[in-house]
Amino acid sequence: MIKEGRKWTLADMIKASKSMKRKSKIIARKRVIKLKRFADTKTLERRALQTLKMQKKKKLAGDKDYGELSLSHRLMIMRKLEKVLPRLKKMAKRMVKVKRQQEIARHLGSGKK
Repeated sequence: MIKEGRKWTLADMIKASKSMKRKSKIIARKRVIKLKRFADTKTLERRALQTLKMQKKKKLAGDKDYGELSLSHRLMIMRKLEKVLPRLKKMAKRMVKVKRQQEIARHLGSGKK
């Protein structure tokens, strides 16, 4: 798998896409199992960063759906995102409180079913 710190090329993105398509069923099953447990701080921080990245991608993509953009356009957005990544990481640390509250609410809400 390609490391996050490395620059992604078009070929890397295609390779990752094929790999993720192959592993999608396994990842989905593991996600269901993990969601039954309460998330630790590291996981909450990762979720917060992921949320912030998706918000930024949505903003950079304009009115278009990010998933439907061409690979080259997504690559351009990823490069722009790299420039603001340190700021997003700081924001994610502050957002952990919000994510923890969401996690508690999710677990309390799931007991009612």
